[in-house]
Amino acid sequence: MSERVISVALVAFGIGLEDLAARGLAATGKEADILVGNIAGSNLFNIIAVLIIASIFEAIKVNPQVVRDILWMLAVSILLTLFF
Repeated sequence: MSERVISVALVAFGIGLEDLAARGLAATGKEADILVGNIAGSNLFNIIAVLIIASIFEAIKVNPQVVRDILWMLAVSILLTLFF
């Protein structure tokens, strides 16, 4: 495995661990609003921030199929937020 794969996996684990802890505390405290807000905010932030940070270091060549997938992910995240 390359160093890049290992470092990305460690960063993803660190971010996921924080979200898991916040969700666990919200679920045990019966705070459904905090739980839903954390999930929706985390999804939207991760989608947008990763694209912005990656584009700072190198131009991103985007396949039109990927753009369609990103729009679907954003739409589903927003719809789930509205339903909750």
